[in-house]
Amino acid sequence: MNMPGSGKITKAVITAAGYGTRFLPATKNVPKELLPVIDMPVLEYITEECVGAGITDIIIVTSYGKNAIEDYFDSSPELEEMLKKKGKTDLYKKVRNVYEKANFIFVRQSKHLPYGTAAPLLVVKNLIKEDEAFALLYGDDIYQNGKKLAIGELIETYKANRWCGAVIGAKIIPDEEVSNFGIFKYRKERGHLLFDEVVEKPSKPVADKNYTNGGRFVFNSEIFNFINREDYKENPRRELELTDVLNNYKRNNKMIIQEMKAEWYPAGKPIDMIRTTIKLALKRDDLKADVQKFINSLAN
Repeated sequence: MNMPGSGKITKAVITAAGYGTRFLPATKNVPKELLPVIDMPVLEYITEECVGAGITDIIIVTSYGKNAIEDYFDSSPELEEMLKKKGKTDLYKKVRNVYEKANFIFVRQSKHLPYGTAAPLLVVKNLIKEDEAFALLYGDDIYQNGKKLAIGELIETYKANRWCGAVIGAKIIPDEEVSNFGIFKYRKERGHLLFDEVVEKPSKPVADKNYTNGGRFVFNSEIFNFINREDYKENPRRELELTDVLNNYKRNNKMIIQEMKAEWYPAGKPIDMIRTTIKLALKRDDLKADVQKFINSLAN
């Protein structure tokens, strides 16, 4: 049975509890989500995406040792006062905008919970009302430059199709890379692609198009009823995976798979971070000329 949410979607959950081992030793003391892309951390790009989609309450799931995330989204009186005194108005506004644009809620993912992409949902369950829809965003993917912000695209689709229980943001990958991802099998119904199952790392394509998880979702609160914290014991990686939850959730809910039009800028690995930084710098009027000149000098 589908239980579409009612009213405006105002809450977003951002996952930021991982160890960030790919960026060690930098992430020994600095959370991966606060690593900068130019002059703004990855996590702020994501919170701006939420605000642009009408989200007012942003719930960030952290873990032990990530207090810096809470500090970042809080006021800094001494810094702000210094910027005001020196007449650096633009910087003053930027600093205040970090924490004034939304209501931030921080929840720590305890170590006794299983590790994995579905564990943050266990942490926020009591913060979502019954029959309330909410957004879920992974903390290491940036989406920009689409006609609408990625999570905004999914929210619009969810509101227009109240019969569905979720909208899953997807991206397409080439055939030669399917063995590295979980690939969605789907069927066409009501003018949409509806989720059938996730096939983990298939040896060859399993559908007409290779849709994989894009790290953006809209769920109804019924999703919490389909999280079995013991599933991690059957998982090959011994993790509580969101893919397992989706496979459970489909029993009672139809889920739309939607390719997001916004451009994807991954930031989960060092090479991804380098590419994303360069690409976004080339889109900034204050940087693109110098960056292009530097790239040309390397080529020469």
